[in-house]
Amino acid sequence: MASYTDADTPSNCSTTIMDVCGSESRGVIILYSDIKDVSSMPQPPVEIGALVDLAYVVSFSHLEFALHRVLYNQSKKGHLNALPSHICYALSSSKNIPDTQKKYLPSGDTSNAAYLLIDPSDEYLSTLRSSIAAQSLAVEMTEAHFVTSLVTPEKSTALTAVFKLSPHELKIGSLEDAILMKVAVKEVV
Repeated sequence: MASYTDADTPSNCSTTIMDVCGSESRGVIILYSDIKDVSSMPQPPVEIGALVDLAYVVSFSHLEFALHRVLYNQSKKGHLNALPSHICYALSSSKNIPDTQKKYLPSGDTSNAAYLLIDPSDEYLSTLRSSIAAQSLAVEMTEAHFVTSLVTPEKSTALTAVFKLSPHELKIGSLEDAILMKVAVKEVV
């Protein structure tokens, strides 16, 4: 998987573009914070991706993992319908799709979110960014801002409960390691 920051993006913003081996598709992640009214944020078409709430996301790698999984599944199964469901499912350790959508799709109190998109046109990305900036709906944030300001001790405690992590799982590695492992093995267990 290759990952890089879009050169056309202002230096205080980050767009991660991923290419997955064996896939003709590209994945794009755009992070936003300080969302004033999530219902005003443009919703991407379901065949392109989803706007997801970052409340239950442990790290940027968590987002990359989920998008990579969706891109991989798409490369093996062909075009996936209802990408928001697939993205929410890939972020969660649960196999219950309505539960994953409840956790990851934005609600009225969402203040931080990310667009996870597959094969958006450059024109769509430009229009999306311009629309959000023109209406002052949110602030586009960098990966570094995501890590330093959104992963707090309180959030870590909440994530431990949501992902039902045992003390043993937390001793083996970091919280991020435990969550990503739980998400990765849900299909096997």
